[in-house]
Amino acid sequence: MKVVWTLQMIEYLKRNYENVRTYDIALKLNISVSSVYNKAFSLGLKKSIDFIKENSRENWKSNLKAQQNVYKKGRVPENKGKKQHEYMSQDSIERTKLTRFKKNHIPHNAKADGDEVIRKDSSGNQYLMIKLPQNRKLVYKHLWVWESANGKVPKGFNVVFKNGNTLDCRLENLEMLSNSELMSKNSMQRFPEELRQLIQLKGALKRQINKIENKNHG
Repeated sequence: MKVVWTLQMIEYLKRNYENVRTYDIALKLNISVSSVYNKAFSLGLKKSIDFIKENSRENWKSNLKAQQNVYKKGRVPENKGKKQHEYMSQDSIERTKLTRFKKNHIPHNAKADGDEVIRKDSSGNQYLMIKLPQNRKLVYKHLWVWESANGKVPKGFNVVFKNGNTLDCRLENLEMLSNSELMSKNSMQRFPEELRQLIQLKGALKRQINKIENKNHG
């Protein structure tokens, strides 16, 4: 359902978007998160640098806490106090010797913090992955960029690339769509190129009209 933005809603968005989580704004205005993002984009609103830094720090704390909760305090490992031969066969012990790392050994394929690599998904699409200090595993760069600025992506939503380039992880090239919105967007791919361009042109024209109207009301 299309959201009808009142002047009060627009003023609230302008006052708070810079330093308040988008999810909280959506709750306050009783609208979807994607509606907030789309309106903020049409108004040229962005998150402040301080908010991005603080939110990135909170995401790091959340990830660290989740990792610490994998093994809760007081949980006793099944092999505690046992010698290796008591819970492994001799053949298994011999095989583990081949894969043990020597002290201070760093795997040849280990990534340094900030390193980026390109990986393909099952459909052959390429994505940038980045190594972060708080994660042992690589994470999708476009998700990290988005969540650093806007917070965690809610369930049922997806971060996609506006220009279709899955290697272009600039924040201004990213947008969050609900599953239904993404399905609708993907359905456009079945139309001829000329028709898709007209549909996109219509959307761009509509955003410009909204921007002018909001400016006049402001």
